Amino acid sequence: MTSPAPAEPGQPLTGREIQVITGMANGEENRQIAERLGLSVNTVKSHSSRIYRKLAARDRAHAVGLAIATRQLPPRAVQITAPPQPKT
Repeated sequence: MTSPAPAEPGQPLTGREIQVITGMANGEENRQIAERLGLSVNTVKSHSSRIYRKLAARDRAHAVGLAIATRQLPPRAVQITAPPQPKT
């Protein structure tokens, strides 16, 4: 198996990277993304690093925002849910 080419800022995200960033956008942890996609946690971390480099992002939230702004992640892919309400 060959290694992927180095990620450069401005390159489009791959299909797998879009699957990973969709999980990030929906609040999944690396472990959850890995289980959903049938990958190892280390592979998800590798994809995450490539996503950050390609988007020149500082963190997960910044990467998600940039992916939406650059139209690489459709807003409909993000499932916004309200946080649980505290019991009174």
